[in-house]
Amino acid sequence: MNVEQVVQSIESSRSIDLASFKKSDLLALCVHYRIDYVKSSFRKHEIARGLCEYLLDENVIDQLPEGLEQPQEILQLTLKRMELEHEARIKDMELHYSHRMKELEQKEVKPSSPKVFDVAKNVRLVPQFSETEVDKFFHHFEKVATACKWPAEAWPILLQTALVGKGQDAFASLSEKDSADYEQVKASILKAYELVPEAYRLKFRNLRKTSDQTYVDFAREKRLKFDSWRQSRSVTTYDALCEMVKIAECFPADLRSAEVHRAVGDLVPS
Repeated sequence: MNVEQVVQSIESSRSIDLASFKKSDLLALCVHYRIDYVKSSFRKHEIARGLCEYLLDENVIDQLPEGLEQPQEILQLTLKRMELEHEARIKDMELHYSHRMKELEQKEVKPSSPKVFDVAKNVRLVPQFSETEVDKFFHHFEKVATACKWPAEAWPILLQTALVGKGQDAFASLSEKDSADYEQVKASILKAYELVPEAYRLKFRNLRKTSDQTYVDFAREKRLKFDSWRQSRSVTTYDALCEMVKIAECFPADLRSAEVHRAVGDLVPS
């Protein structure tokens, strides 16, 4: 499915024909319109309802398609089901966190124990995980965690509530010790999506402006890709940055990733 063509059709006709869409198509449209509350775990009709109600609220379509002109009962039931599932997961997380805090208290890491961190209250602030923008997710997650002053021990617990697909599999494969270490968890997930420094470099070099982007949006995204590449190489000084760019420019984009990665890793000071 060509998302841009479908979006143009919807917006020009001010209507949407649900019969022609698969579940994956509906999810792609939700990603395009940035409808964060619609999850991939939803059933197809739940995704369709969330998408159509958003389009109606945003005045993209004139009315709901046939079969959706009913009260909010289905959506409410869905939200209730999600709430029950979250409660079960939160209880498990709270037990794990409580056990971890007791271990720290026994080791006298801190002279006085702080108030127990409320996982249930803060789990709602965790950004939505996207398998196509994993690096952007971690950037967003860390900004939220820092702004909310989450304790470091709680980061892996909160992070794993948002994971899906390969990210969820990567977390599940970690040992109990590594799964409690945020940096280990992050490295494992990035490795699962092959987001090594060379991958970040290619993302930056190959990024092109799309027809629906403004130049300001494109420049902002280009800057984010560059920062991800720089951070993946642990470059923090101007001289190291110059060296990283100079050496990377010596290699054509189609050169084998392992060779470029090795060359840049050996020559760029960190």
